[in-house]
Formats: sequence, C-alpha cells, structure tokens
Amino acid sequence: MVDRPRGDAERLSPDDGADWFPGPSAGDHLALLRAQSGPGDQHTEQLFILPWGGAPRAIGASARVVRNPAWTADGQHVVFESAAEGFRDIWAGRPDGTVRRLTSLDAGCFEPRERTAGIDLVVVCSGRDPDLRIVPLHAPEPVAEPAWLMERKGEDQRPTPGGPGGRVAFL
Repeated sequence: MVDRPRGDAERLSPDDGADWFPGPSAGDHLALLRAQSGPGDQHTEQLFILPWGGAPRAIGASARVVRNPAWTADGQHVVFESAAEGFRDIWAGRPDGTVRRLTSLDAGCFEPRERTAGIDLVVVCSGRDPDLRIVPLHAPEPVAEPAWLMERKGEDQRPTPGGPGGRVAFL
C-alpha cells in the first residue's frame, strides 16, 4: 500500500492470495517480495519490480528463499540472494526483467550491497565462518570463488559500504 498525504491508500500489490512485502525503491521502481505457502511444507518466494503506476514484473525464478534486495546507486540493477539454482547465490536483475546469476559458491552468499558504483558488490559468503567478499557486478559468468575483502577470522555480517576508498562497515 502507498499512502498519499490527505488521500486514500492505494493497493500496489496484486490481490492474489500471496503475501507481498515492500523492499527498497530506486527512482521510479520499487522492489516487492512475494511469498506464498502451500500445502505441507511448500513455500516459495519471488522478487518483483514495480514501476510506480505500473504492474509488477517478476525478476528471476521463484525459490524457497529470495532475500535482501538492494538497488545499485544508478538504479539500473537490483541485487538479491536467491536459492533458485543452489543453496544461495547473488543475482542481479534489471527493471526490464532480465536477470543474471553472479555467484555459484556451494556454501552460499548473502546480503549483497554495492561497494563501488557500477563495478562491484560486497557480499557475505558462508563457510566455516561467514566472511566478506567482493563480487564483480558485470562478470560474464557466475563467480565460484569470490575474492576476500580482507583476511581475518570471525563471523562478518551486515556489510554497509560507504565513505572514501571503498570502506565497509560490518558486524
């Protein structure tokens, strides 16, 4: 729903029986996450992009888990994690509906955030200890072994890029 000052609320998501969750927006687009449960243990999630004043467009396949959407600074890509083809990988979608898989690490990658405008992302990759790694935004093939941002022991999570020189705050 969107609330207009001194006006009526307008429903943005379809009334299709699924749960819809608003994500981040970029310019004239909003990321929406659709979640639906079925009989037994069936559950699927899918990312959609909603142009303001338009209909939602699916970005990528539905999967058991689709999480953490974030827009690049130029609003040309929404990056997210999905279990569509593996445990969890990082994907990049565009408002026109095209989508590319960016990682293929067996242990999974999570929480993508743009580190350098239009160039790369910082992500959390799992393994013995979750660590921060760098993934190129425009790699021709999914990256199987993303480069480490730094070498240290610990459970690094919640990357928040910003500041000069590609600095990253994290938990």
